[in-house]
Amino acid sequence: VGVGLGQTFKYFSKEFREKIFIQSTKRRRNSQLTYGLGHGLGYIFTYLSEDLQQQVISRSEKDIQFAIGLGSGLGLIYKYLDQEMREDILKKAIMAETGFARGLGLGFGIHLYYLPKDLAEEVSTIAEKNSQFAIGLASGLGYIFSYLPKDLQQQVISRSERDARFSKGLGQGLGQNFKYLTPQLQGQIFHRATLDSTFAKGLGEGFGHICMYLPKDFQDKIFGKGETNLQFAIGLGYGLAFNYLYVEDELETNIFEKAEKNSHSAVGFSFAMGHLFPWLSKKSQDRLFVQADRNPELLESLGQGLGHNFMYLNTEMQEEALRRTTEKSEFARGLGY
Repeated sequence: VGVGLGQTFKYFSKEFREKIFIQSTKRRRNSQLTYGLGHGLGYIFTYLSEDLQQQVISRSEKDIQFAIGLGSGLGLIYKYLDQEMREDILKKAIMAETGFARGLGLGFGIHLYYLPKDLAEEVSTIAEKNSQFAIGLASGLGYIFSYLPKDLQQQVISRSERDARFSKGLGQGLGQNFKYLTPQLQGQIFHRATLDSTFAKGLGEGFGHICMYLPKDFQDKIFGKGETNLQFAIGLGYGLAFNYLYVEDELETNIFEKAEKNSHSAVGFSFAMGHLFPWLSKKSQDRLFVQADRNPELLESLGQGLGHNFMYLNTEMQEEALRRTTEKSEFARGLGY
């Protein structure tokens, strides 16, 4: 639905466009819808009016899922763009570690095999300079891994063995498309996760993004893996937390319960929730502190996540976080005090 809305966006009335954008800014929204809308708009970006292009760019600076979608859509059509727009897009991607950079890398990754050789080499060079772009590129390649020629599969694996960012992204992409892979490849992936902690963390995060949409027996299998693999569990918790922003109350409770069943996943979940804290509702923020107060390890990881994004907290949140450092030593240690 999101992709379709994005691709036909320019035909809607101004009022309906605004309604779609307003809906996508609500906390209780569907992450895939938000991503799809950005992807569809990226795919038809050159056909949008200059004013609408600016609105889309502005939106991407406020919503990471929309930004990833926009970048991925532009990545798919990049080779058909004129030189000036190509340069503008690459400049925007290279200048900062953003969701847009990750999305653009994702789009390139999905279509890397079909890119002209010179462009493919340029993409590879950018990935050396921008971590988010590299993660997105590898994630795109991981998502379509089973469809790649054997020689390109081997190149992807080799690069992931010497580049931690690439390894993490590859794990994410494989995790998000895991249920469509052959049993043999699934087994190889799980084995790799026991040998490579960065890959394991990315794989767990990929599963976390789609976990709530998987059959219960497969969810149980994934959480079982987390009991024996710390980094996989932390990534799983992070992926679950990211989806927390987009779900309804009943599913929100389910995510909390899932994360708490495994202490390692709970640590990743708590850290990620701290990282995403500025975008949580007041109800969710309060609930998070109640949960974390019961477990020193979770409280410290929550503090670490908040510390990562401290500058994005409003004054009230910053003061509350600082106040808590005087009451809970674990939280203080995590926050950096």
